[in-house]
Formats: sequence, structure tokens, C-alpha cells
Amino acid sequence: MDSRPRPMRNVKYEHLTEGDKNEIMDDILEFTEPFVFSMSISKPSGSKIKRKIADEHRIFQVKWELEYFCCEIKDKIICLICNNTINVPKLYNIKRHYEQHKSKYNNYEGLMREEKLKELKLGVKKQQSMFSKVLQESEAAVHASYVLSELIAKHSKPFTDGDFIKECLMKAGEIVCPGNVKAFQSISLSRNTVAERVTDLAANLSDQIKAKSSSFESFSIACDESTDISGKAQLAVFLRSCDKNFNIFEELLELIPMPGTTTGEDIFTCVFGLLQKYNLPLAKLNSVATDGAPSMTGKNKGFVALLRKKLSEIHGSNIHHMHCIIHQEVLCTKVINMENVLSYIKKVINFIRSRGLNQRQFTAFLSELDSEYSGLSYYTEVRWLSCSKILKQFWDLKEEICQFLKTKNQDISSSFPKDMSDTDSHKSIPRVKEIPDVEELELIQESLLH
Repeated sequence: MDSRPRPMRNVKYEHLTEGDKNEIMDDILEFTEPFVFSMSISKPSGSKIKRKIADEHRIFQVKWELEYFCCEIKDKIICLICNNTINVPKLYNIKRHYEQHKSKYNNYEGLMREEKLKELKLGVKKQQSMFSKVLQESEAAVHASYVLSELIAKHSKPFTDGDFIKECLMKAGEIVCPGNVKAFQSISLSRNTVAERVTDLAANLSDQIKAKSSSFESFSIACDESTDISGKAQLAVFLRSCDKNFNIFEELLELIPMPGTTTGEDIFTCVFGLLQKYNLPLAKLNSVATDGAPSMTGKNKGFVALLRKKLSEIHGSNIHHMHCIIHQEVLCTKVINMENVLSYIKKVINFIRSRGLNQRQFTAFLSELDSEYSGLSYYTEVRWLSCSKILKQFWDLKEEICQFLKTKNQDISSSFPKDMSDTDSHKSIPRVKEIPDVEELELIQESLLH
């Protein structure tokens, strides 16, 4: 058999039948096979370098737009006829793709072809703008969902209120902007969605604290352990820090549930793990503030004692321990004896508040006089720091109280002084009511910190 390749015939490829095309391809393969075989032997397969299209740096030519109805959008060649992407930016690939659709647009020539090109390009731009608009609306809806979820969490509202808020938005949208009601409809505020949004926001805050913790030069913490409305113990840990530029940073580090015991060792374990979680080294801890509970201030097994022991093991230094200013004020009140004043006031308040008829009559009496108060508040020893508010109410309503007591049974009101302005107890009220309440103490504490 003659191994010499047969000469290729000089014919036009477009006029060949399918059989002729196959025969020519066989001739090409037969002609190139010895050359390919010799190349594979002379050169190891491992050193073969594959050519990449990206390395050829092919550039799309503007003239191809009019010739083949295609254009380049974001480094991709788009066919304006079928809107498909042509992967390889080669003339051969573009021409071959156009040949599949030329039956529809091959008859356009001259100005008609240019107008058709503009029309097709405009259609593609409209489609892209529509998709980008939908994407922008979707991003805006997600942003609004996060903002509303944050407000729900800040105001301690149940997550189920999200559905009610969305219903309010829909009603307002129908009145204010009927054409944009669908934008409000796309805002997701279901219970599960709000819960996920709040979790994401909390995680983001934690990440921000972790990112800033490396720049802290010194920091202090405040710990408060209390029970919530469900009876579960919760440990609140607050952080106050300063960087090298004297920027002050304050944040609630975390609210840690404590389902078991709340001993000093338990609190120390929670706080120590929390500091490690946020990459806060104990070497930079300067002070700690707590209340006066034994689990916090115990001499040997209290939280502060265990913390000091741990610090001495690490770098041998000590920390400052402080009471919260509100707890200091409570301790001061235990020393002051004001029973001579409070006993008289408690009798008057209980006389008015403990009987429903007296309460209603006193409220109506204040309403007739256009008083700024609608009644008197109960005195409770547990909330002692609210005592100043009760004393202030009593002092501002002293004339109304005297008039009301005169209208009641003398046997009941005889236990009260007839002329309140002449009693020593009454003279003591202005001094006692100057004791600051909780809100004032919080403002004082904040001003001291700043």
C-alpha cells in the first residue's frame, strides 16, 4: 500500500456534499498523522505546553457588530440575535455562530442593517437595566428588613410584630404611593426572618469588637448578675476600653445565661471564657465593677477574688475593684433613718390607694383641679431609689391632699396632723425628696465616666 499522502483536490468547500467533506477530512488526517506521531515521540508528553485562549489577548473588533450582529459587554461577546454568549473571541467562532441565525437578518443591508443593529443593542440594554433594577430593589428590601429588625430588637418587641409592621407598611403604601406597593411587599418581616436578622446583627457586632480588640491599650469590665422575668439567671458583661489614640469604646459585651448555679467560680468561668472569645488579654484588664453580692465580692471564692488570683499567676499585678454608684447609694440609704418622715407619708398614701372609692374620688378631685398628676404612687422599700419621686409627688400635691383628707371621716383622718405645714415631719420632706432617683444616678454615673 502506497504510504504517500494523496494530493488534496482544489475545490470550493461550500459546494461539496457531506460525503465529499468527510473524504477531504480523511485525507487531512492521513497526511498529518505521521507528523503528529513523530512529534509525540520526539517530545515527552509531560513537557507539552497547552495553549490558553486568555494568553492570546484577542480583541473584539467593532466592525464585527455590523457584520455579525454581536457586541462586547463586560468582556463577553453577546449575540444580539439569540442573546447567547460566544466563548472564544475569534472571527471564525463569531462567523460560525452568525451562520446559524443569518436567515433572519442577512437581508438587511446599508442603513436598514445599521438601524436593526441599534434596535437589537437597545433591546439588550433594556434587559440588563431591568435585571439590575430588580437586583437593586431586592437589595433595598433586604436592607429595610435589617433596619426594621434592629428597631424591633432595640425596643424589646416580640419578633411576631414584624408581620404587623409589614401590614402597616402595605396600608401606608397603598395611600401614599400606590404604584410602589410591590416594593413594600418584597420586605420580609416574618418571625423567623426577624430572628435571623437579629442574629446576624449580633454576630456582626461581635466581629467588630473582635476586630477592634487588638488595638486596645487597656480595658475594664462591669458584671451584673440578675434574673429575668422567666426566673433564669443572666450575667451581663459590659466592656469599656481605650486605644492608643485615647478613643473610648463602650459596649455590652454579652448577656450570658446561667442555667445552673451562680457561684463566684461559675461567674469567673463565664467571664474568663468570654474574654478569651473576644481576644481580650487579662494583662490589659485594669478594673472591674460589680454589685455587693457575696458571689461577686467574696473574700476567698468570690468572682473578684478568683480574678485577682488568676491575674497574679499571669503577671503578678492587681486590679481595681469598684461598686456601681447605684449600689453605693443603696448602701447609704440603709444608714439614714427617715422613718419619722416615711411612716407619715406611707399612711397617707395607703389611705388613698388601698381603698378603691378613695382612689377614684381622689383621681376625680385632681382632674377637677387640672393637676399635673393623676394620683399617688405606692411606696415600696425594694425600689428605694424611687422614693424621691414619691416624695416629690406628695410635696407637690400637699394642698390637694389636705383638702381631700378634710372631706373624709374624721376618725380616719385624725391620725394625720391637722395642719401639715406645722409638723416637723412635713418640714423634713423637702430635704428627703432631694435624694436622687435611679435616672439621676445613672446620669451622674455616666458624667463621671466621661
